[in-house]
Amino acid sequence: MKTKHLIMGLIIFVLLIVVSFFIINSFYAPLQTIPVNFDFTLKEKGIGFNTDVDSLHFGELCLGCSGIKTIHLYNHNNFSEEVYFKVIFDQVPSNPLKISPQYWFYFPPQVSLLPYENRSIEIKLIPYLFDINKTSLNISSIYGNYSGRIIVSLFKVKSS
Repeated sequence: MKTKHLIMGLIIFVLLIVVSFFIINSFYAPLQTIPVNFDFTLKEKGIGFNTDVDSLHFGELCLGCSGIKTIHLYNHNNFSEEVYFKVIFDQVPSNPLKISPQYWFYFPPQVSLLPYENRSIEIKLIPYLFDINKTSLNISSIYGNYSGRIIVSLFKVKSS
């Protein structure tokens, strides 16, 4: 009799784990994660253009200049989605002022898409330094090539 209760308890425990895993996966794990490559060159002067569409090529930028690219989001599902963005750099040149280049990107932290909705999002890149005229540090070390990925994560919205 004790073994039957033990077996029933183990079966119920395993079923609870499977159901919990399904619930967590369906609501908290991303439906899709898309890495979108980007690159740009930070120079002292000048500006350049790169209109290739295979990646987010911002071209050549100087401090205080801006580059803008548009990405298109499509929700092909019959449920709402939330979209989150995260910037990851491959390698960052040495930075005497310890300013993180992640803060050079401007885009909505979260975008909500209704079922079958299409939306365009602007991603702005504005490299800057704080108090550049008041510093005696050599800022030429931040000039160079930058590359990385913007991670686009799509999540299913819980229905209320």
